Amino acid sequence: MGQTDTLHLSACVIENNHSTAEGGGIDNRGTTDITDCRLSGNSSVLGGGIYNLGSLNLCNTVLDFKDSTIGPDKTAGNGGRIDNFCELMVVNSTITGNTAISNGDAGGLFNRSGANAIITMTTISQNQADGNGGGIFNLGSLLLSHSTIGPGNSAYDTVGGMSQSFISNSYLLVGNSALSGNSADIGAGIFRWGQRGLPE
Repeated sequence: MGQTDTLHLSACVIENNHSTAEGGGIDNRGTTDITDCRLSGNSSVLGGGIYNLGSLNLCNTVLDFKDSTIGPDKTAGNGGRIDNFCELMVVNSTITGNTAISNGDAGGLFNRSGANAIITMTTISQNQADGNGGGIFNLGSLLLSHSTIGPGNSAYDTVGGMSQSFISNSYLLVGNSALSGNSADIGAGIFRWGQRGLPE
């Protein structure tokens, strides 16, 4: 997907694909709308399911079955399901059973610094990261509403000694949502660090 391209996917299955770089299932650098689809069993170094550098909209979509990021030679593999660098909206979808291995962060969603994500009416569960953020690792701007994080997201930080299943270092707004049944050494539900306070 180039920067000026637009892709619409509906009622499709994207499964068992592998990339040696980014986006095991989809590498989006334009505009992509995905509706009533399933992404399953895909893998890559970054964004096992989807690598997003453009505008990505997911609706009524399931992202599951251990999509993973695989870090070659034990380097980090980040964003088991979605690695978002730009604009992301997820509505009425499920992100479950994904992994980021080899010290990788974000089993479910890695929302990068400067990126914007809106997640509503969505379940993120049973994801795992060898590093930080089994469910979500947020370094950008994240709005979470009417959604469920858990159960079963877990993180095992093997480098910095800090593990968390939902982690945020930037702007985070949560409303009408549930976080339950997650596990980590620190911050099993939400762990927030840094000097920036809540907006006034």
